[in-house]
Amino acid sequence: MIKFGKSFTEKFKTHSDAALKSLFDNFIKPIKDGVPIEELPGKYKPSWEVPDFGTKMQHAFRKVSQDKNLHHYHIGYRRYYPGKDPVYRGMESEGISHIMILSPGHPQPDTHVILRLDEKHPSPFTVPMDFEF
Repeated sequence: MIKFGKSFTEKFKTHSDAALKSLFDNFIKPIKDGVPIEELPGKYKPSWEVPDFGTKMQHAFRKVSQDKNLHHYHIGYRRYYPGKDPVYRGMESEGISHIMILSPGHPQPDTHVILRLDEKHPSPFTVPMDFEF
């Protein structure tokens, strides 16, 4: 299931049509069609598993990411290119979506709450992020 965070909904019109189309074609539609996340074209990765830059903000982001089960997905905005991550397979792109996964357990599927869309890959990831939906 897909839900949309309040902040994403409020900022919807600020995103380019191409980025929104990439999000829809490469994430929303496949998830709604029942495609497992392992079979999506882009890389879907827990956001707490990012390089350590050692800053207080980065450490805070890691903690929040684990506590809130945050992930990020490469939506293929502009183009996909081969990923370099040996653990999390999938293509990478400049555009990514930040997602909170709510796991109610089986037999219900996970709920993917799209919190934010970035047309350019932010590095490092930071907080705050709005978790309302």
